Amino acid sequence: MKIISKYKDYYDGVQAFGIDKNLIYNRKEEIITLDALPNYGSLVDVIGVLGIIILELDAFGTEKLYLQVNRIVIGFCGKLIPAYQIDEYFEGNKRSSHVYYNAENLHDFYRKIHEKQNCWEFEEGCLPYSVNDLNAYFKAPIFERDFTEWFQLIQSPIFLVHNKTKVTTTEDNRRSNIRIKKNPILKNLEFYKIRDAFTVHQEIDQFIGGVLTNSETQKNQLNDIQKVKKHGFDENYGFRTRPKK
Repeated sequence: MKIISKYKDYYDGVQAFGIDKNLIYNRKEEIITLDALPNYGSLVDVIGVLGIIILELDAFGTEKLYLQVNRIVIGFCGKLIPAYQIDEYFEGNKRSSHVYYNAENLHDFYRKIHEKQNCWEFEEGCLPYSVNDLNAYFKAPIFERDFTEWFQLIQSPIFLVHNKTKVTTTEDNRRSNIRIKKNPILKNLEFYKIRDAFTVHQEIDQFIGGVLTNSETQKNQLNDIQKVKKHGFDENYGFRTRPKK
């Protein structure tokens, strides 16, 4: 798989071991808006409306520190992967950003915040979420489903359900103004915590080649005779000018 991109990601180095130039991944990060996606309402029923939760740490004894907590959903090669992205701000400036892909690690983060800040709200045994509470999101059955149709509609092996998604309800179904970020940088989402570079590269390669319709791939796989026929030229003369007689 040959990657055409203006930015680098952590799995790009795998190309050093050899690439198939007939398979092309045009990796352009962009945000698109869709009116609806099949069964999107079912996803919203489980996770609620994706959005920002501000955890004010002035209760921890300071008015300068706060956490921005985002529930995010990452689309990767046919599956949706739940995660929490937590950005830490100090005096209005982002100090750190981390992504959690399981309840245990996220709960441990909250526990450390409790111990560090000695928050009166986080009394012993009264953390904001238990592991079971968090697993209601991380292990929701909907994330076991296949969402290949979404990837075909979005035309990307990787996407991020944007945190400014808005949902409204109509009589027949839930309709969404869904913002999707195509081809997000997986390194920034700390995706290496759950997939190593070789696995990511291999899965993307197989998904593009076997599932997504890639016009550039199809074009590059045609031999010269097939290209001549496709454009309506004669096999004997090819793309050369035909004799007048």
